[in-house]
Amino acid sequence: MARNFAICIGVNRYQSHLLPPLKFAENDARAMQSYLESIGFDDVLLYSDSTSDQPTLANLQGTIRHLSTSFRLGPEDSFWFSFSGHGFQQNGIDFLLTSDSDPSNLLPSRLKKAYIERDGHE
Repeated sequence: MARNFAICIGVNRYQSHLLPPLKFAENDARAMQSYLESIGFDDVLLYSDSTSDQPTLANLQGTIRHLSTSFRLGPEDSFWFSFSGHGFQQNGIDFLLTSDSDPSNLLPSRLKKAYIERDGHE
C-alpha cells in the first residue's frame, strides 16, 4: 500500500532585519498541509513561525536527515516538500532561506535544494 509523507514550511518572520517579513507564507503552508491531509497523506509535518517546530536550518536539516535514514520509500510512495518563504539562486543553484538565515553570510545559513533532493546529504 502506498504511503504519502510531506513537510510544509512557511516563514513569515525572519530573524534578520535584512530579510523583509512576508504576509502569507505561513498561511500557504497551512493550506498545503490541510489539502494534503484531506487527500489522505499519512503524515504532514508543519514548520512555521507559530508552531513549536520552528523553520530554522538546524530543525529542517535534522528532520530531513531523520526521514532519510528512518524511512525507506518504495516506488509507489511519495514525499512532498512545500516551502513558502524567501529564496535565492546563485550560480544556477537554488537555495531556501530558513527563519534564521543570515543574508550577510548565506553559505552556512541556507538550505540547498539539492540537500532535500538527495536524502539529506550534501
